[in-house]
Amino acid sequence: MILSVALIAAWCVLPFVVVGTRIVDIYEQFWRVLVATSQSRVETLDFSLAGTLSWITRAPMTSVFEASGAAVVLGWIIAVDGRRLRVESLRPMALYLLAIPLISPHSEVHHLAFMLPAAAAVTGALWWDSTGASRRQQLSAAIAVTLYLVATASPIFAGPLFCASLIAFGVALMNVPAPGP
Repeated sequence: MILSVALIAAWCVLPFVVVGTRIVDIYEQFWRVLVATSQSRVETLDFSLAGTLSWITRAPMTSVFEASGAAVVLGWIIAVDGRRLRVESLRPMALYLLAIPLISPHSEVHHLAFMLPAAAAVTGALWWDSTGASRRQQLSAAIAVTLYLVATASPIFAGPLFCASLIAFGVALMNVPAPGP
């Protein structure tokens, strides 16, 4: 508890040490932006599986629907982790990080950073093993990247396309061969 209080105090004092009394102006500006955006009617992005299915089917989003989507995503990842990936740590971690935006009903663009470990693992596998990469590996990686780029360029279907891209990166990650002994 004492360490937690000390760290909280340090993190609160650190901005003052770096920028001095300007920190008050920075916090006031942040507060005004926060209040203004909370009063606007901007629709939030939803990369979740449940949100995408709700958008496709035009069904209302309920807590049961959200829980079902989360169960499907976690069930898929836990099954893959238990069967094929128990001997390594990078791919399971990347899959679990992909699960975060696939489960969360309220997303922002910076949440796509959870996709980076999967993208790095897939890209690294293709880069180092480009001659032996299977067509399935190359195709799943190409689909994931294409979906991501289309979602970035298209503001209309961004949520469902980012969801599809997250799932495609998960599939591409599963197609990466396990490291040899």
